Formats: sequence, structure tokens, C-alpha cells
Amino acid sequence: MFKGRATQLTRFKTLMLTAAVVAACGDDISTETKVVEIDTRTPTEDWQLVWNDEFDGTTLDSSKWTHEIDCWGGGNDEAQCYTDSPDNLFVENGILNIVARPAPEDPELTKPYTSSRIVTKNKGDWKYGRIEIMAKAPTGQGVFAAGWMLPTDEVYGGWPLSGEIDILEFVNTGVERADGDIDAHVHGTLHYGPMVGGNHDYTGGDYKFPDGTSPADGFHLYAIEWEEGEIRWYVDDVLFAYQRDSEVTFRATDGEAAGLATKGWYTVQVDENDEQQTLYEKAPYDQRFHLLLNYAVGGNWASNSHQASQFVVGDDKGTLVNGVDHSVYENGSSLLVDYVRVYQCTKDIETGKGCATISSDYYADTYVRGAAPVPIPPVIPVPVGIDVFAEDQSAWDVVGDTEAEVTDSGDEEYGEVVQFTATNDSGELGFSGTEYDATLLPDEANIEFDIKVLSAPTDDTAAWVFKVESATAEVEGEGTKNDFEGAARNAGNVAQTTVELSFEDSIEGVPPTVGEWSHYTFPMGTLRELGLNDEKITGIKLYPTAGKGAGAVYQVDNVTIGAAFEGAKLTLFDEAENPNWPMWDDQVAKGISDIVPVVVADEDTSYGNVAEFHIYGNSVVGFNVREDQGGSGYPFDGSSLAVTGAIEFDLKMIQEPQNPNAPWFVKIESNGGTALGGTAEEQRLSEAPVLNEWMHYAIPLAPMVEEGFDISAIDVLLVFPQWGQGDGAKFRLDNVVIHSALVEGEEEEEKGPDLTVYQRVFDIYNDDARNGWSLWDCCAGSVPSEVEAEDAARGEVVEFEINAGPDGGTVVGFFGRSSGSTLDVSQITSNGVLRFDLKVENMPEDPTTDWLLKVEATNGTAAELNLTESKQGEMPRLGEWQEYSFPLVDLASAGLDLTQIDIFMMFPRWAEGTGTVFRVDNVFIGIPEGDDNPYPADDFGAGGDNGGDNGGDNGGDNGGEGGELVGSGSFDSTSGWGGTDGMVASIADGVFTADVAAAGNPWDVSLKYNVTLESDATYILKFDARSDDARDIIAGLGLDYDPWTNAVETVSLTTEWTTYTLTLTTTGFGGANNRVFFDLGAAVGQVQLDNVSLMLADGGDNGSGDMAGELIANSALDTNEGWGGTDGMADSIADGVFTADVAVAGNPWDVSLKYNLTLASDTTYTLKFDARSDDARDIIAGLGLDYDPWTNAVETVTLTNEWATYTLTLTTTGFGGENNRVFFDMGAAAGQVQLDNISLMVAGSDDSGDNGGDMGAELIANSTLDTNEGWGGTDGMADSITGGMFTADVAVAGNPWDVSLKYNLTLTADTTYTLKFDARSDDARDIIAGLGLDYDPWTNAVETVTLTNEWATYTLTLTTTGFGGDNNRVFFDMGAAAGQVQLDNISLMVAGSDDSGDNGGDNGGDNSGDGVEIVTNGAFDSADGWGGTDGMADSISGGMFTADVAVAGNPWDVSLKYNLTLMSDTTYILKFDARSDDARDIIAGLGLDYDPWTNAVETVTLTNEWATYTLTLTTTGFGGENNRIFFDLGADAGQVQLDNVSLMVAASDDSGDDSSGDDMGVELIANSTLDTNEGWGGTDGMADSISGGMFTADVAVAGNPWDVSLKYNLTLVADTTYTLKFDARSDDARDIIAGLGLDYDPWSNAVETVTLTNEWATYTLTLTTAGFGGENNRVFFDLGAAAGQVQLDNVSLMVASDDSADMGGELLTNGTFDSSDSWGGTDGMADSITGGNFEANVAVAGNPWDVSLKQNLTLTADTTYTLTFDARSDDSRDIIVGLGLDYDPWTNATETITLSPTWTTYTVTLTTAGFGGDNNRVFFDMGAAAGQVVLDNVSLMVDDSAADDSSDAGAGDGVATTLFADALAANWGIWDCCAGSTPVEVQDDDDSYGTVAEFTVNGDTVMGFNGRDNGGSLNATGLTTFQFDMKVTSLPTQSDAPWLVKIESGNASSYVEVAIETSDEGASPAEGVWQTYTFNLADLVTAGNGFDVANIDIVMVFPVWGQGAGATYRIDNVRFY
Repeated sequence: MFKGRATQLTRFKTLMLTAAVVAACGDDISTETKVVEIDTRTPTEDWQLVWNDEFDGTTLDSSKWTHEIDCWGGGNDEAQCYTDSPDNLFVENGILNIVARPAPEDPELTKPYTSSRIVTKNKGDWKYGRIEIMAKAPTGQGVFAAGWMLPTDEVYGGWPLSGEIDILEFVNTGVERADGDIDAHVHGTLHYGPMVGGNHDYTGGDYKFPDGTSPADGFHLYAIEWEEGEIRWYVDDVLFAYQRDSEVTFRATDGEAAGLATKGWYTVQVDENDEQQTLYEKAPYDQRFHLLLNYAVGGNWASNSHQASQFVVGDDKGTLVNGVDHSVYENGSSLLVDYVRVYQCTKDIETGKGCATISSDYYADTYVRGAAPVPIPPVIPVPVGIDVFAEDQSAWDVVGDTEAEVTDSGDEEYGEVVQFTATNDSGELGFSGTEYDATLLPDEANIEFDIKVLSAPTDDTAAWVFKVESATAEVEGEGTKNDFEGAARNAGNVAQTTVELSFEDSIEGVPPTVGEWSHYTFPMGTLRELGLNDEKITGIKLYPTAGKGAGAVYQVDNVTIGAAFEGAKLTLFDEAENPNWPMWDDQVAKGISDIVPVVVADEDTSYGNVAEFHIYGNSVVGFNVREDQGGSGYPFDGSSLAVTGAIEFDLKMIQEPQNPNAPWFVKIESNGGTALGGTAEEQRLSEAPVLNEWMHYAIPLAPMVEEGFDISAIDVLLVFPQWGQGDGAKFRLDNVVIHSALVEGEEEEEKGPDLTVYQRVFDIYNDDARNGWSLWDCCAGSVPSEVEAEDAARGEVVEFEINAGPDGGTVVGFFGRSSGSTLDVSQITSNGVLRFDLKVENMPEDPTTDWLLKVEATNGTAAELNLTESKQGEMPRLGEWQEYSFPLVDLASAGLDLTQIDIFMMFPRWAEGTGTVFRVDNVFIGIPEGDDNPYPADDFGAGGDNGGDNGGDNGGDNGGEGGELVGSGSFDSTSGWGGTDGMVASIADGVFTADVAAAGNPWDVSLKYNVTLESDATYILKFDARSDDARDIIAGLGLDYDPWTNAVETVSLTTEWTTYTLTLTTTGFGGANNRVFFDLGAAVGQVQLDNVSLMLADGGDNGSGDMAGELIANSALDTNEGWGGTDGMADSIADGVFTADVAVAGNPWDVSLKYNLTLASDTTYTLKFDARSDDARDIIAGLGLDYDPWTNAVETVTLTNEWATYTLTLTTTGFGGENNRVFFDMGAAAGQVQLDNISLMVAGSDDSGDNGGDMGAELIANSTLDTNEGWGGTDGMADSITGGMFTADVAVAGNPWDVSLKYNLTLTADTTYTLKFDARSDDARDIIAGLGLDYDPWTNAVETVTLTNEWATYTLTLTTTGFGGDNNRVFFDMGAAAGQVQLDNISLMVAGSDDSGDNGGDNGGDNSGDGVEIVTNGAFDSADGWGGTDGMADSISGGMFTADVAVAGNPWDVSLKYNLTLMSDTTYILKFDARSDDARDIIAGLGLDYDPWTNAVETVTLTNEWATYTLTLTTTGFGGENNRIFFDLGADAGQVQLDNVSLMVAASDDSGDDSSGDDMGVELIANSTLDTNEGWGGTDGMADSISGGMFTADVAVAGNPWDVSLKYNLTLVADTTYTLKFDARSDDARDIIAGLGLDYDPWSNAVETVTLTNEWATYTLTLTTAGFGGENNRVFFDLGAAAGQVQLDNVSLMVASDDSADMGGELLTNGTFDSSDSWGGTDGMADSITGGNFEANVAVAGNPWDVSLKQNLTLTADTTYTLTFDARSDDSRDIIVGLGLDYDPWTNATETITLSPTWTTYTVTLTTAGFGGDNNRVFFDMGAAAGQVVLDNVSLMVDDSAADDSSDAGAGDGVATTLFADALAANWGIWDCCAGSTPVEVQDDDDSYGTVAEFTVNGDTVMGFNGRDNGGSLNATGLTTFQFDMKVTSLPTQSDAPWLVKIESGNASSYVEVAIETSDEGASPAEGVWQTYTFNLADLVTAGNGFDVANIDIVMVFPVWGQGAGATYRIDNVRFY
């Protein structure tokens, strides 16, 4: 609970961002904004319950809770005493009730109300965890209820030093706020830090419940998750705020704390030296806290907000406490708590980390910045050089009397110099002055000077002398003399030391040259070595040898000591760039832009060379020292600049950005910026750059340091227009420096009267407070009042009284925070002022007390200034009105974010103003009269003022147009309008007129109006428009910054004024800085707009209550207005009812009633109406287009002769927009139909105010089971409904569906529903709940629900994927276990009541089916449907399209398009014929026909020959209406022709279409029979090798397989399985490779090696295009590995499994033995086929295989087949039949069949466990017994029943499966989980094992066989055994390490793990020998953790984790059978 007033009033709204930030730039150089939707997730299972109170008893559990009994008011001046009376707290029906009520008469009860507060202190406290409170809020003015935590031991001191955590606070819930909204918030807050002057720091957020819901409408789950360094707040598991500890950055040079990378919480502690120390990081939230629950009444917060002013003691409402509604408490008001639970995170109990329940916006708008003070490190002294003499300044005096003079050198470079004329009597000439301390200069610093000898000394033995003098410590006696010539001089006993050198001892080492300037350098290190005292340098002398100087004349300039050391100063640019800090552009650094920053000469010569930058796209530019960006890598330490430092630079804008109104920013980063754990700050430039003018800027560092910026390692400085709005800007910088300087600005303005005349931009108070703002006393409980001023002209003014609050003081003012009302005044930063009048009626006791102005923003920023800092500069005086003006730039400079202002305060200093009474009037934000006002006309906050008001005027407007969001939609002024160049100027005479000169992008000419929009809300945009020619424009709503997310519609204008109405939904975007926009630039010509209006779709009717979402204006049929249809329909409306008398039955639409309106596409609506008919009959009701193609969504409704209410849920899949309709088709049957009360609403829209409840979206009419109406199921189900619930007593366990309750209804296919119900059972047990068909095939969507013996509410989300329509059902299957099940309150609604589950729809039925042509005019018989850039439709002539591209440009400059509706995430086949006059590329694709133009394309290369092109394109991430097929042709000049454009859904294969006459719909090779060589190619000569209807290759020399290769190019779909079938033979047995793959590098492919013989055979391969596909793929045959002849024929490629019409799947050829074709075997077998059957006469009994019939074919491994045949024998005898390999090792599956002399049909089921592929066989082994065997009608097919488990639970047992035996099973891999090794297949030295899998353990890991990551799994249902062979070739280093077997199923949802010794063999692995391990599957199920054998996806064998390193082992023959 809040117990005091904070320094910063930071109870924020939910969305919180730091102050004045670049919209999308963030804290890193190149971040991008991502608009995301909240994706709430349920809490992790790693939370372990450690404490709870379910309140199941009858009294409070005293072992867990203690009553706190007091009347002290909770520290907040609350109005209750806390008692332990049962009147104030009791437990009933599992609910804790804390009740606030009027106090009974009792002298000990000193407050007017009583309530309860309970705590767990000393009974339950915790450090870290998840704390849950399931609670229901009380409602009313004065409510202040909370669940919160305090530290058990105040380790860091008394409150608030040791912290407070507020989990939930309800304040005036359900009460109308000042803005008219009803409060539905919960608050979560931290309190911490010290008390300073009655203030402390606290930060937090609040959560606003979705519209129509409230914390008081039921129980909601409030939770915090608290871990080390972070606390998160949730409501119903939606994250709404999180806070962190403070992360300190440290100065690299000395480790001192220098800034805050994260500004979070903190506390302070007094150390052993009584010094206060700030504690960052974990403290104070690293101790144990206990829980408190209480319900307070009133107090400083609740009694001073919302409707507080309506309740004043002494009024006629019985008010006992100001600001509290007594009627709320008269009969008791309760805070209800269902349970309190505490969990700890089992992943890391010590820190609580690892168990976060996170929503997807975790790192976005839920972060709450803390109030920790920023550490300021001690200043490091820095070396600063000195200019001894320079032209513009001189620090010392010239020594030389008459020998020296300052003169003009005559050289521009040197200017004025000192000229010396030496004589033999001259002393030591040079310079001397005040002592200079050079001790901070490093040894590499220099003393330097320039000298020019005009004439040399006459004495040529004279040397040139450099002498440095310094003072030493005081000495006694005579001075000292160093090793060089010179003497000590005494002056007051202060000795000097000197160092004297020759010019030749300098670094240059040469004497001066007469007549030339020479430069000399002497290092300080050398001078120190020679004994110089560098602490007190007093002189530098330059002269010829004393006594020998006559004749010498010389000039000296630029004498410096340490010139390179400017102190703490960084010069980034001054005439040239600093080579250590290069100019930088992030887009250039990324390779996106090639426009590099350059140095140029400015036209203004006073600036000279300057740095020029160009903003390309989203560039940010400036200077960068980071080594990876070209800098030196050494950041600048500005520690000494914390107080006085500034960034200064000059800026000249020479080209405006794309958005000329974009604000400009400077940004500075340190320690790598926030992305690398450093810090970053940015500040908006106080004055916008002016085109072609140099402007000077000075930005102080101190405010940045106060925000946490670490200035000890500055590494980036950026200057740029707002990110995402600066494209095209070009500007120059000069004199860029960071240094110590009091910021230079204009001379301080003289204080005095402010004579400026202001125009008012935003009124705060003017006879009344601004809408949404209230008069406010923070902390002392007074109620500010409005009084009549003595001056009648003033009218009403506000009177404030300063009383002593709980901490001695208070602040007062104007408060918008409680209502969420904010002001954004940032657009007038440079010229705006805050202006108010103030009059003191009663002065403070101390009249010298300071008076303050404080302004706060929602994000915690604030500005606090003395009133003497105003323009007037004066203190308030008693009894007179005084004006005060504060420039907004001063408020911004003081730290205020001007975009989110929500409090204005004026007050005497805290605790010093008690007794003061003063009045305030005329409070406003203004700008000088005549300045342009960038804001819409302010209507005092009534209609949305860019200040967070969201357009709603629900208070006081008496039904006016309070919902209008466009303030100047009639264009009476330009206020608020903007856009591209010239848009504002295009508004004149009440109309907007744009003349588009050249066609381009739509957005090149764009009008906009900035507004604040609600996200995921539906708006109505209405406007009038015309154009001089018919043309399209785009109108919409969207973000006004990157990524420009929007909702748009394309509108076709005509030359006539027309009113257009669009319904637009802000899906996934919203907030401030959104826009209404019109993009007009796509076509040349004039466009005019007027009367632009935007309103929420459910707004505008403030009086009707129930019309909130109603879309039909005349739904009650009181008149016929708006209704129409076929003849006579409108006239059939009379007396409030529609009555149609259908005379003759005909088409349904012959008699049709309609209502026209605008519908949103792909949106779910609820259509509700009353209807009856004279006889039972059907009508059709629906929504749809009111024009061809009449796309619609309908339901057939059966009427009776009784009035009934019908509710339909209809989705506008694939249609929407203007000119849609609600309609009723009634013409199918004769008779009377009556309708009434027709209502249409967006599904789930709020019906608040309608006492009929919200059943509009409820789909179950009798959900409360008050009767059994509508319910049915198995026997007795309806009868089991009694007493308002359903009770089933299941006698015997059986199938789940044996006991099943159902409710029949109509469901919409592919829609997500929410099924909610209450349930319990007598014992814990599972039931199945779901939705589905109520007829075979019973398709459904279900979930298994675990019930307990407690009633609980279950909520399931179910999607009707693939089913829907009439005769569907809600059902509950309960028969699987015996016992009682009870159900109640069953509800079904469309999920979210929005567009959930709408995956794009089926385009209204006309594009939905595979194989349906989507392009209606693909042959170009006319131009119908085609469009594009100018002239495209006109280019269609003569049955084709021909474009002559005149000039090469962008591909899209010449573009043909066809608009249509596409399904999202769907694969299409686009096919077309094309040619060009020269070889050239075009782009073909599918995509959106509006911004952001998302698409899927391919580049196609045309030739001058007509060719057919087939593209496979997938609509990933787009779809819906207004999509397009397009051809972009503009990249090259020349002619392009197109014809026969076709688009179909992929895999549209004609299956089942008997009209086609053939199956070529699925054949992918056009010339598969090789009748010609068309389409075939490959290596040299391949196409020529096709002759006589076959391919014959004679390979001359063996080489690489690909040296001789035949190919066929085509387009393949990635990750798709194909069947490649071909006939082949060779002259000798040999291998070839056949496959599919890319026809370009990297040549990805899928292949099989095929063994040919000299007999023709048919080969069938199954190949998957894993990871490749697209155009320019190929079918290929690589034949070059062996010499000899290869022949191919009948090459076919089809998508796999497309054999539905292919003879039922028959795999054998000639099974009826009509000839001997395809059959073979042992000698004579083929010859034994005669007369239509096979007859073998076995002469002698021997081995079965001695007489064997076979047919070769390709089999699929691990597949079950059905072999059927007829057979007889002359005597009863056995034969063996089977499937198997036709080569060693002859692996097979067989059965022994007993024949008799009677013909019999035999059916055998055989599984190819562990074998398959080419060269397999069906065989009959008959040699074991002599005699005759006769066979006929042999058939082999895949056994479909083995794999078909789609219908019945329990159906479809598994088939024997081999995971590895010489090779891996399909879709399985060998796998190392965690140690990085790559298991391999190797050849074992034991030939009987062949190829095996080898594993090597490198570290902590598990290993085995992985199907999960490869698409594989197996069903072992019905199998009995798991077996494998293993050989350990090297034991682990820890040789006794146990070995384990682990099998996982269903993505690790179940598993079993056992020791290897539990196998049947019971043996441990031994080194060097193969061992077999066999496990009974039933035993594994018993040993497992719910182990489900039906979905096995990982099999592991490994030494135990952590002990297996060094092991190598091999595995083979892994199988389940």
C-alpha cells in the first residue's frame, strides 16, 4: 500500500517509454521498431506451490494470518479503523470477504469506517517466487483495496528503505473518471529509497481491463513473479509491467561508478562511518517479504481523484469524508479473495530465475524505468596545455624591453608575431609569466614554437639557445646551478631551475635557416630527465648566445606547452574530421547505402571545410570511434564534464527530409551502447534546422548524466532527423566538440513583464478545467474549489489551500493522470510557453519561502523551476494577480518529456507553505500570435487533442458528435493537415485539390492528418471525393513512422462528387503518431477531397446505450428507411414488422429483402433477427456483395409459425467494403414470412447497456442447463440434466464415447471457438470435450480434461479445422472410467469474437478448390480484369498482351496486373506463355496491391521464341482481397508479349475429374514417352540420343557419373515428395544414378542408385526435395560411372501419393498371367505361364527356393502390403509366399501357405521391416515338395488400413519398423544431442553386420536415432518387442559407467529410461563384441513416465550423462516388431 507522496509522481499508464526518444531508433544505433501483438503464455510447470490459502474453512486460518488492529489511517490519511470483527472479515463458501462499512458507535473507533487488514508476517514470508491472488474488486468512490508485500526484517532501515511491493491496488474501481471513462484499472507499484522532506521514490504501472470488462466483474488472477533483479506484474497471465534493479557502469580508468545502464530500483544504507551509501542492483528486493491484504477507505489517493469533488462533508448525500461516497459502504462493500498462492521456481530456488511467464511484448512497452539516483564519479584532473604566445591570445608577457615588439609578419598563415632584435648586450629574450603546472602532461607532450631568422648574428660562432625556467621550493642561501650554463636567481629566497639546450637538441635537430619559418619541438620527458621542475614553469627563452647576438633579427610565433592537450575536450570536426573518430553512416556500414559522408567546402567561407551527411532510408549518422566501424577504438573519457560539459556543433540543412516536420535529435552512446551493456541518451534539438541556414546548438551533458548516462567511455555521437522520417535529408556539420563550457546561448533575457501576445494552443483552466483534468491536492486532503473572482471579467478561478499532509506538506495543481489525459506539446518546443495567472490570498508563515512550478509526464520525467525563473522573474505578492510565463524549452532542458504531460503544479516549497491560500486562473500552453499552430483547433479537450484523449467525448456533450477524430475534416482551415510537399497549400476554399503532375508511387503525393488511434479497433472513415478522370486512390489509417503498418482500401473515383465510407480495423497498430491518409500519386490528374470524417465504428451515439456496435440503423423496422430488395420489399415494412407474402415458389432470390452497408473483409459478424412463417419453411439469411460476383456468407434457417429469435455467425471471407448487404432470400417456397428486430454487430462487440445480457455471441441457448432443452447424446444423457446441472454416473469403464453428452448446432469451418464449462468428478479422472461433426466421419477437435472432486472452470480453445456446417455438435465423452461426472455453465463463443481462425477463407467459393482456374481472362480475349501502369489494358489486342517498353527503368515502371483474392500461406501454380524481341528478364509474381506490397516473385528469362513458363509461388504472410498477379517489365527496353496466363492452387491435379479423359493433370514431364527430344538435354549429345521413342546412351569410357547425364528442366516445389518412374535396361549389369535437383550450383539434389540388368524393367523411386525447389530444377540420370549402353523410356514424374485413380494402387504388372511379361524366377518359370495362369510341375522335392516364381518391383521399407492370389495344387502341400530383396542378404517377409486341390483365394499381409527399395521381389517358393502348383490373379497393394487411424481411437496398430539395418529408415537420423560430435555410418569388420552406426562420446550428451528433427516417428501400438545389436569398440574413460536405453514419444511428452541390463539378455556392454539387447515393449510402458508407444520419435542408447566421455560404440539392426 502506498504510504506517502513520492518525489516523482510516477503512477504510469500501462504503455511506458522513456522521455523524448526517437520513435524507432531505440537505445542502439540501428534498432528497428517491431509492432507485435501480445502473446500471453501460461505459467511454466517449473513453479512449485510452497504456500497457499484457499479459504476453504469457515474462519480465517490463524496459523497463516494475523489481524492488524489500529486506527492510524495507514499512512495515507485513510478513513477506516482496522478491526478483527466478523463484520469486517469472514470466510464463506471458499471466499475471503474483507468488508468496509460504517463504524458502529465506539469511542475506540476514531474513524468513520471500519475494515480489516491481515498479514502473514512471522507466519509466511518468502524471497523470490510467484505470488498469486485470485480476487474480485469492490467498486465505488473512495475504494482503496490492495494485496501487497512488506519486508519481514527491515534490513535496510524503516519504510520505505527496505522496500514495498504492491501486487494489486484498486482505486475507485467502476467510478467515472474526469474524462467520462469508467475506471477499470489495477495498479502495481514498488516503493523504495529514503524519505527526503516527506517524499520518497516509487515507480509502477497499471493495467486497463479490455473494454467492457472490469476487475469488479468477476474473479481475476493478479500475480507477480519476483526473481533476483526483476519483478513482473500480471493480470490473468498478461504481463503489464516489469521493473528491474539498477545496473551500474564503471569508469575504465579507475573503476569508479560512472552511470546506470539500467535505471531501476535502489535503496540507501548508512555504513560504519555514518556515511550514506547508495545500494544498487538487488537491494532492497533481496530479502524475505510477507503478504498483506486490506481494504482501505479514501485516503490521499482515492479521496482526491475521479468523482471526489462530488462528495463533500455536509452535503445532502450523507458524506462523512471528503471524496468518499458514503452510499458505497452503507451496507458493506467487500474485497473478495478466492485464494492466495505462493510458488517458488524449481529451476533455481536461490535466484528465482528461469520460470518467467512472458508475453511477446516483454522487452517493449511494459518496462517501467526506476528512479535510482545516478552515480557521479569523482572528477579526474586532466592535462591542459597553454598558449604562451599565439596570434589570437598570449598567456605570458614578452621579455625583451626595446628588443621586442609585436608586428605583422606579412604572412597570412602566421599573422602577428613577436620580432626580436638582438644586441651583444641583450639579455635572454623570450617569454615569462604566471607559474604553469605541467605535471599532468605526459612525457610525450611538447614545448613547441615557430621561428623565422630574418638576419643571423654577425658572430658566426653564436648558437641558438632554447631555455626553460621554473621556480623551485624555497631555499636558504644561494641557489643552485644545473649542468648547463645558467645561474640560480634568488628572489625572496625562491630559487629557479633552468634547462638550457641548443636548437639542434630538438626533435628536428637542425639550426634555423635564414629567411624561412622553422618549427621546433622539445619533449617534456627530455626536459624532466634534465632536471626541470615541471610544477612551476615560469619562462621560455629563445635567443642567440649571450654576448654574441648582435645583428640577429628574428620572429617567433605559436609558442605552446602541451598544445595537443585541450583538457577534457573532444574535437570531432573542425576543418577536417578527427582521424580517430571518422564520419559514419549506419546504412553505409551495413552495405545498404553507398552515399558516404564527405568533407566539402561550404559556400560560407567563415565555415570552410564541413562534414556533409545524406540520410538514406533509416540512416543515423555522425561520428564513431568504435574499432569495428573504422575508429581508433579508444573512447573519450568525459568524467570531468559531468556538471559543466556540453555537446556543441553548427548545423546547416541543405535538403529537407521526406517529412519536413520531422524532429531532429542528437544521440550519444558509451561503452558500446545499450546493445552491449553500455548507456545511451538522446535529446531532441530545441529548434528545428532551417533550410540553408547555419544554426548553432549547445546541449548540456548534465541532464543526460542524471538519466544514467556514463560519460567515461563515449564512443558514438549522432545527429539525425527522426528515425524513419528523415529519408532524403542532406545536412552539414562543423565545429563539433564535446568540452567543458557553460552552454552558450543568447544573452540572459532581462526579467520583467512578458508583453508577448499569445494564441492559446491548449487550455488547462479557463473558467473550467480541461476535459479529463481535475483540480488536485496531492497529499493533504483538501478539495480545491472554483470560486468567483472579485474581478467579474475573470469569472471563475481555482482556489488552493495548503494544509499539512502526513509528511508535513503537499503539492497542488491540475491533474490529468487519473483519467489518462495527456498533452503532447513537443511540436512547439522552440516557441511555446506555459502561461498562468496567480494571486496569493494568504501568504506562507515565512513570506520568503520559495514558490515552485513543477510539471510531470507519464513516463516519470519532470521539470521543477522556481517561479523566479519565469520570464517575469518575480516572487508572488500578497493580494495581486501576477502573470507567469515559462518557455517550454526551459521545461525540456530541465528534464521534462513534452510529449506526455499529465500534471501541472504550482505551490510553496514542501512543508513550508502550511496555511497558504492562493488562486490560479488562465492556465494555457500558447505560442506567439501569428506563429503557425501545428495542432488542430483545441476544443478544450472535448474531442481528442493529440493529448491521449483518443477522440472520445463521453462527458458533458449531450449527445453531440463527440466521437469525431478529424478536427478540420471540412477543410475550413489547414489545421492538422500535412503530408508530402504542397499538401497543406492544396487546401483552399473549403476543399482539398491535388494536381498530380507525374504518375509514380501512390505515396509520392499523400495527404495526412495525425491522430491517436486505438489498436485493434474498427473505425469508419467517410469522405467526399472526385477526380477529373476515373482513377484509383488509396485511403487508410496507419502508423506515421516505420514500419508504416496500416489498413487501407483502394477507392475508385469518378468525375462526380461521391461519398465514400470505409470500414477499417487497426489490426496490430495504434497509439499516438498515427494518421488518416490518402495516397494519390499513382496516376496523373486532379483529385479533390472534402468532408473527411473518422469515428470509432461503435461511436457517435452517446445516448442510446444499446447501439454501441449496431450496424443497422433501423433494425427495429420502425420505418422502411435503408431497406430495399426485390419489388415491393420496402413497402412490406409496416407497423414495425416486415411481412412478405410469397405468391409462387421460385428461386430463393426472387423475393429478397436487403440492407446496404459497408462490411469489413475477413471479419466475423453476428446477425440476429426474429422471424416466423405461416407454415414451416426455409429461408436464406446472409451477408454479401450487392454486385456481381455476389460473393456471400449464408445460412439456411428453418422457420415455424411461432416467433423465434435466430442468431447466425457469419464471416466475410474474401469480400467486404462498400455496397455490401444484409439479405434474406425467401422466394423458394410460397407463403408468408415475417421478420423483425434485425441486428448486425461485429462478433463479440460490446452490448453494454442492453439488459438482455451479452448472449449475442453465445452459441449455446441453454448453457446453464436450467432445462435439458437442446441437449442429447447417448442413452439417458438429457435425463441426467436436473437441478440446473448435468450429472452422469458411469457404471462401467469402456470407450470414452459410450457415455457422451452433446448439443447440436451450426459451426463455421476453420474458425477458432472458446468452449468454457464448470465440471467436477467424484474422483480424479479424464474426460474428452470437443467440437465435431455429428455424423460419419465424425471429424472433430478435442482436448482431454482432467477433473478433480472440486468444481473448476475449464476453458478450451478449439479450431474447426476441416469441418463445420449444420449438424455439428459440442460434446463431452465420459465413458472411459467409471464414476460420477458433473457439468454446468457450458458456453461456446467464437474465440475473441474477432477474426480468430480466419485463415484467409476460400474467396467466397470461387477460388477454393484445387484445380480451379482463378484467372477468368487469361487468354486475353479482351482486357477485362487486367490493369497496371499506364496503357497496360490498352496493350491487350488480338488475343495477347504486347508491351513496348520505351526506356529501361525500375521493373515496376511497366507493370501488368490482374486483381483477385488470394489465400494466405497457400502455394499456387502460375503458368503463362511469353516471348520478347531480345533475350531479357521480367519479374512475375503474386502479391498485395497496396503498401507494403508484400509478394512472392520469380525472375523469368525470356527469349525471342514463345515458351511456356510454370512458376510455383507461395503467399507466405499475405493474402486476402486486393491482391494481384503481376508482371514487372520495365527493367529493360524492348517488346514483351504474354498469353495464356493461368493461376491455380498447387497440386490442382484433376483427380476425380472424369471429364478430362486422361491423367496428365499430375504428370510433370511433358514428353515422358521420349517420342521426341523436346525438353530433354544434358551433357553433349544427350538430346540427340533420343530416337525411336527411347533414349540410348553409349558410354565410351568410365568416369564421373555426371560426365554422361540426361536431364529434363522443370519447376519443383521445395520439401515435397515426388514419384519418379521409368523403364530402363543396360547391355551389362551396372548402376546409374537417378534423381531430382537444382540445375545450378550448389546442385542440391535427392538421388537413388539404381542397378540395371540387360532386361527392361520398371523402376519407381520416391524422392523428396528437402531444402531445394523452384525454377531451373531438373530430373536427371547420371550414367557416366561405367562404360556401356544404357536405355531409358517412359520417364514419369508426379507428386507422390497421387495414385487415387490409378487402379486402386495395384503394384504388380500382369497379375492375371495373360502373358509371361514381367515374371521370372528359376529356370522355366516364365515358360510355365500359359492359358492365363501359372502352372509349375515340381519334379523332385528339395529346397523351397529351388523352384521359385518372382516379379521384380520397388518396395517401400517398413510398409505393410496386402498380397492376394488364387492357388491350387494336385495334392495338399505347402508353399512359401513373400516379399524381399532380390539380392544377398535376401532379407524378406514370408508366410507359409497350405494349398489344396481346390482353387482358393489367399490374402497375406506382409511388412517390409528393414528392407525395401529397387530390385525387390514378390516371390513364391514351391520347391520343398514334388507335385503341381497352379497360381492366378496375383495382386499386391499397400495395406491402407494399417496406416489409417484417423477415425476411431485405438484403430491403426503399428507395423514392424526397422530404424537401422545397413541404412537409416526414412526421416530418421543418427544424432548427438549435446556434445557436438557427428555420428557416422561405417563398415564393420564383421561382414554379417555390414554398414553400422558409430557413436563417439565427446562430453556430456545422449546419443541415438532422431526422427523428431527429421520428420520421422513410428507407431509401435500392437508390437511386442524392441531390439538392437551393439558393439562397444572403446569403453568410457570411466569404464564402470552405467549404460542406459531411453525412448521418447510425442516430442518428449512421454518417455521411458531403463538400464541396459534390464533387457532380456541382462548383459552389460563388453568391449569388442557384438551383443543383442531385447526389451518387451509392455515392460517399457510399465517402467516409463506415461510412455506412449504410438508416437515414438527418439531412440537413445548411451553411457550415463557425465560419465561417458571416451566411449565409442556401434549399433545395428534397431527394430520394433
